[in-house]
Amino acid sequence: MLARTVRDSFVDEGAGGKMYKIKQKVEGKGRCLEAARDILPGELVLTERCLFWGPVQAHVCVSCLDGSSEHEYGLCADCGYPLCQKHQQDPGIHHEECSLLASSGGSSLEDVDDQYLVLRVIRCLLAMMNHRSDMKCLRGDTQVIGVEWVVEMIKQVEKWEEDDIFMAIDCVLYNCVDDDGQDGKPHRRGYYPTSNLLEHSCISNTRNIISGDCLECRATVHIQEGEAITTCRVNPMLDVYTRRKKLREKYHIDCFCGRCCSASELGCFSSALCCLACENIIGFFLPPDPADTTPQYSCNICE
Repeated sequence: MLARTVRDSFVDEGAGGKMYKIKQKVEGKGRCLEAARDILPGELVLTERCLFWGPVQAHVCVSCLDGSSEHEYGLCADCGYPLCQKHQQDPGIHHEECSLLASSGGSSLEDVDDQYLVLRVIRCLLAMMNHRSDMKCLRGDTQVIGVEWVVEMIKQVEKWEEDDIFMAIDCVLYNCVDDDGQDGKPHRRGYYPTSNLLEHSCISNTRNIISGDCLECRATVHIQEGEAITTCRVNPMLDVYTRRKKLREKYHIDCFCGRCCSASELGCFSSALCCLACENIIGFFLPPDPADTTPQYSCNICE
């Protein structure tokens, strides 16, 4: 959500003092979090409240983001975005953004995903007005392409500079976290400035737990002082090519973690296929180096 998270945004650094420090990456652009001391499994690394939320699927009220079938929805008379009956009477956080959405014409777009993209970018821009320093936690420079239409729509509001709009689009598209609903699909997407700096790894050493608008980051293994604190931004059960494809498309990340660079995925063989040409089917077709974007599997026995 917007108004409450902007007003109450905080980072709790764990009961044992500050667990991390922000460090400039040695290779590549951007920053990351590094353990300031040894962190034990289960320890709280940080707790953080979301700076802003936005919907990512149809049939939700843009104010409360409630998509349950118990509610009936109507369109806001001013901007055309969906609101539940309660928030048609009392718009809540939607009141501030309503006139801006009306000026942008976002609800006129045919694709609901595009409508919600415009909404999330405007919410990000509103958050930036009070928390601009938190936008410095974006993970490096991302080349935002194919979204010129969003820039042109929001420029009609005549409130923000083009550079700020591009920064907000970068934040919304590549630096936000999905919160899945009961159906397992993401129903909202939010921005957590500090935890956003966690490096991705397919064998991460922490787990994020989202409850309401708060995120808890807890260690899953022993993290040594000076070690990078990592998180997994995709389903770790996916095969290596699907994981890396999703990471590139959703976060502009090329993963070369230890698991992705191991043909056997460090012994878990989650991307392997049984080789039917081997006697007694004892061989496995293993993927090549992750830098090879074309899957050319080879058997580890008969090749």
